[in-house]
Amino acid sequence: MGQKVLAIGNPFRFEGTLTTGVVSSLGRTIDTEENRRLEGMIQTDAAINPGNSGGPLLDSHGNVIGINTAIYGQQGSIGIGFAMPINRAKSMLEEFQQHGTISRPSLAYGPCTWPGISRECSNCHRRAAC
Repeated sequence: MGQKVLAIGNPFRFEGTLTTGVVSSLGRTIDTEENRRLEGMIQTDAAINPGNSGGPLLDSHGNVIGINTAIYGQQGSIGIGFAMPINRAKSMLEEFQQHGTISRPSLAYGPCTWPGISRECSNCHRRAAC
């Protein structure tokens, strides 16, 4: 945390825009408006606005450390942006190149295996158990 970062993108169709900030936190989990959960994200205060998604998040040496992915707030950047770590993006790209799709984990419903419970359940609220 505290590492200087640069976000490149095309916010509001202004091509090749560069903003700067720092890594505010690592491993953040956010829920999107589409009810998708993004886990293990890099949080930054570099301005990430609509149009920056898909652009690189660089460290101070110019290395790509993430892919700009999301912002907090509906009105644009309020100083909280999120990037997918580059290693995850690389593994997703490899999976897509090999299989033509990207698998996404899902919560399956079935027999609950939580100790002391031996019944079928649709959601026992213990994510690791069902």
